[in-house]
Formats: sequence, structure tokens, C-alpha cells
Amino acid sequence: MKTTPSWSRRLAGLALSLTVAASFTSAIGAIGAAPSAVYAASAQSTDPVSQPVWPVLLYEENDPGRVLPSLREYVAQELKMSKDEASYMEGDPFYEVNLGGMPDGYFRQFLVATYAGEHFYLLLLATDKSVTHIRTLDTVSEDDEGDIIINTAKFDLEVEGSKITLWSQAPYRAFQSDATLEWDGSKLNVLSHEYSDPTDDYFQQKDALLKKSDLTGLMKLEGDGETGVMYPAFYEEYFSLAAPTLQLAYKKSLDAYKKGDAKSAANMLQYGLRQYAEPYGLWEWSTGKLTAADLKTADADFHPEGRLPAATFIPMLNDYGFFLSEAKRYKEAKPILLNVIQLAPTRAVAYLNAADTEWALGDKKNAKAHYQKYLKLLGKNASKAPARVQQRIKAK
Repeated sequence: MKTTPSWSRRLAGLALSLTVAASFTSAIGAIGAAPSAVYAASAQSTDPVSQPVWPVLLYEENDPGRVLPSLREYVAQELKMSKDEASYMEGDPFYEVNLGGMPDGYFRQFLVATYAGEHFYLLLLATDKSVTHIRTLDTVSEDDEGDIIINTAKFDLEVEGSKITLWSQAPYRAFQSDATLEWDGSKLNVLSHEYSDPTDDYFQQKDALLKKSDLTGLMKLEGDGETGVMYPAFYEEYFSLAAPTLQLAYKKSLDAYKKGDAKSAANMLQYGLRQYAEPYGLWEWSTGKLTAADLKTADADFHPEGRLPAATFIPMLNDYGFFLSEAKRYKEAKPILLNVIQLAPTRAVAYLNAADTEWALGDKKNAKAHYQKYLKLLGKNASKAPARVQQRIKAK
């Protein structure tokens, strides 16, 4: 089915100045000359296709012959651009290339990627030496898949002989278009073209694993963090899958702990908490600095319905600190358990967990204070407290 992406290059105009700025230096360094010097060398070649030059990205400081204004004026007329569209062309990439197959009387070639009307276009232009006379050799916009180019601000072009490889990516998305074209001397032929979206692929895999309750698969998918995911916050799944992932990890961690594996329980719940915390800005979840306000729905939330109530999240955080302590990772556990006390000051077990961890770290003074608070919150049920509580309170 033919699809035409509707993203406008206007949204990513700022990105062009950053991306292109880095490209200019490498482009000039690769060829060691301005476009006019490249033209002089290529014009002497009797077979330009067998002696290709790298495409030269033109910009104001690399345009001693001032060819860009003439090229832009020609393209604007050729595509019948409005004044507004023409003004945006200053951010579009213009390349001097050498694909061969030049008409008689023409000596220079340029590839232009731009936007007009409802589509992006790639134009192959031929000019005389001074770029006084310009003609269009061919224009490509779309094929059966859709637009060949989907953004000119996130755009890359490579040339090998008469073949052109194009890459472009939608604004604020990982959705991208990859195409290979070839100039046969009369036409730009599309050899291949496909769309892909590695971030969408990642979330589809994650959703499938969640539906199978496959936490092991989810953790493998995450790996060392190099998932290839780009712009995750612009995908609904980044938020909608966050809480289900944490809830699955919590369930599996409880199962692991019941089997005596506190280490795995901590690792599982750590994964789940991280997957939930990142989308909802809970950056301090592992440092012990979360506040009650952090756990409330915020006006800036993209997916507020995906937030877990504090009453659901805090026990998970408490159990993560507990698993860390049980796995003898006391230094990591302490700030988290103390944070739980701050977030839920009437949660009795939080004081017990914090006290046990402080005791293990040799902080007996604070441990005793937390044991006493634990007993106070138990009230009439204080007699059910573990024997170690009274023993440690009385210890010297």
C-alpha cells in the first residue's frame, strides 16, 4: 500500500544547522577543495563515472562562485514554490556531484533535496561552467512505497559512480527512508527503497514479550542498553508499556525471592523500576531522593493514564530495597529504604527494613531508632515483631 509521510521538514529546521555543520568540515576535508576546484578536476576527466568525486555539500562559506542563489532560484521556479517554501530552501542540502552522462555543453551536476507542495523532491541538475544555464536532468519524488525522501533536515547522501544512496529520517521519530537510485544518463532509476523504524520494531517486540509474560526475553531485549531506540518519548508505547513491564517484573521478583534467590529478585525488579521510571521522570528512584510530588500525575505527562498510584509504586520500591539488602547490597539498599520512609512514614515494615540494613552497615544508632519506630507503629501487634528487634535495641 502506498503511503506518503506527512511530517514537515519545518519541525526539524534547527537540527539541520547542527547536523550539516558537522558534515561541512568532513566533506571539505575528504576532498581537500571547494566545489569549484572539484569541478576543475572532474571537467578534465574523459570518463567521469570511472573517476567519481565524493559529493560536495554546498553552503555559503564553501561557495566562492556564488552558485547557490542561482540554483535555489531555478529550483523554486521549476517546482513552482511559494515564497514561503522558497525561503526554507536555505536549509536544504545542495550537492555538487559527478554521476556522468552529461548532456553536450553542460559540465557540472548538482543534486538537490527539497520540499514543495505536499512532497519532497530530489532533483538532478546540469549546468554550464558558470552555472548561468541550468537544466533539470530528472526529478524523483515517490515510488510505490511512498516518498523517497521524508525529511531534508535529517538527510544523508552518498555517491558511488552513477549510484546514489539516500537516507532520511522523520522529525523526532526513528522512522526512516533508505533508497538507492542510479543515473543511466537519461533517468534516475529507483533500484531499492524501503521504510523502517527501529524504535517501533523495539516496542513491538517488547509488547509481544509482555503478552507472553516473558521477563527473561524482555531483559535480553534491553541487553546492555544499546537497543537502537531513538526518540522513545515520541512513541506512545514508551509510556503505555512502562507500568505493565514493572508489574510483570515485580511479580517475577517475588517468585524468585520465595525460591530463595534474592539476587535475581533484585535484578528483575531493578529492570522493571528502570523501565517505568524513565518515561515518567522518576530520575531519583535509585538514589533515595524521590519526593511525593514526583509520584503524582504531572501536567507534562504524555500518557498520564499509565502512571501507577503512589500506593502501588511505593511497596515495589520498598521491596526492591529489601531484595538489595537480602542480597547483601546494603549500601545500595539504604538510601532507597530511607526514601520509602519519607514517602510513606506510616509504613511500619519500611522502618524494619531500613533498620536491618543500617545494622548490617554498622550504623547501630540509627538502626535502633528505626527499630523503635517500627515497634511504635505496630502498636498492639509489637509482640509479633521478630526477636532480633528487641535484642538489637537492648544491645550495647
